[in-house]
Amino acid sequence: MMLLRLILTITLTTLPACRAVQAPMGLAHTGSHTDPTTGTADNEVASDANASIWPSRWGDNTESRGVIIDLDPAVNLRAVHYSRYHQGRSTPQDYEDAAQLASGLGIESGFKFKVEGPGSFVFVEPLNNDEPRRDPPDLAFKYVSAREAAPDGAAVDEDQDHVAIERTWFTFKNPRPDRETLGTIVLIPGMFGTPEPIVEACERYWHNKGYAVLRMLSHPSRFTQHLSMPYLDGHDDKVAKRIASSADQRIAECAYATRAAIDHAFLQNDTLNDRPVVLVGMSGGAMALPSVYAYDPDRYDAAVLIAGGANFMRIMIESNYRDWIDAITIDFDPLSDDLGDPAPELIDTLCDRYLERSKLDAYHTAPLMANTPVLILHANNDKAVPAETGELLYERLGRPERWTYPLGHELIFAGLPLQVPKIDRWLTEQLADVGQPTLSD
Repeated sequence: MMLLRLILTITLTTLPACRAVQAPMGLAHTGSHTDPTTGTADNEVASDANASIWPSRWGDNTESRGVIIDLDPAVNLRAVHYSRYHQGRSTPQDYEDAAQLASGLGIESGFKFKVEGPGSFVFVEPLNNDEPRRDPPDLAFKYVSAREAAPDGAAVDEDQDHVAIERTWFTFKNPRPDRETLGTIVLIPGMFGTPEPIVEACERYWHNKGYAVLRMLSHPSRFTQHLSMPYLDGHDDKVAKRIASSADQRIAECAYATRAAIDHAFLQNDTLNDRPVVLVGMSGGAMALPSVYAYDPDRYDAAVLIAGGANFMRIMIESNYRDWIDAITIDFDPLSDDLGDPAPELIDTLCDRYLERSKLDAYHTAPLMANTPVLILHANNDKAVPAETGELLYERLGRPERWTYPLGHELIFAGLPLQVPKIDRWLTEQLADVGQPTLSD
């Protein structure tokens, strides 16, 4: 924890480039608690059963959930993936982000904050020898929010808030002036912004076609923060509840950040307000996409999900990317150095309990997309987002149009640039139905 005492009349009122972000009305406030199985503070607690499905953020009062902080579009930010053993240390940028967040939320009292922990993925200022972007976007910015957190240490000042900050980075390109403005593509990539070359190729294609492109550079910073749960016999429900709470928090932040980013981009270019908005999610982005949609369903006119899945618990346990991502793990064999080999029946039981507890898994939010044109690209040999979970997502979406490939996770993305023109023609047909112009091949 780092102490940050804010003197707003002098410091915070002078901070530049900070905007409060509006939140939907009627979202209930929820707090954090200490997990009874571990005795440690659980900062990833979903809302109570009788409250909104959308977990709160610091200062949450239906007015705002976070702030947008503008960045220099010409600066080529450097991505950093914290190891499992990372020790969070504050930087001047952390203090500035926390201060701007408090200012934007109208919080005048002192507070302590935590930066992102082990496993988190952040973007930092480049090294001195880094070159600026060759083709900079029109906008670059980050969305900053914070969750209420249990205080650390023996000395606790109850008059201060204790919060854990989180950040999500975006770029935005306005439509080309020499093209007819067709709408906005919102790109949500896979974990850690991958596959970056493919995301960039999609961005270039749709931008050249006449779309504005809003690109999430990676999932929110704490989306991959490490959480390890030891499995003990008879504790199925406790493990499932904790993981459902954690997953819901991470997915919710994707929705909060995306909505805020669209609002911010459209403030700069209000001609986009009456044009279509299309969600495109890849891998982990496709897993979160139904909940991003559910948070602001009236905004989106179509969606494309590539190699996604439902049931985060099963994906987390069975993915061949599990060790690489290392975000949320269950240790089925706490007495050994590996995670154990649980019986299929145990996995099924945990997954069932998880889905009972989860509110924002795509399993629950995908049916809300029933009246929106949806296209799925599915790899039936996928091991990263197991093909079984892709089938489940397809069913929960109501069996929309789907293109299936006899490939694995990596190859469906390797071949994606060749499929983008076909996807674009599909979008043209769907958007023409709502009175939008058609594209030429």
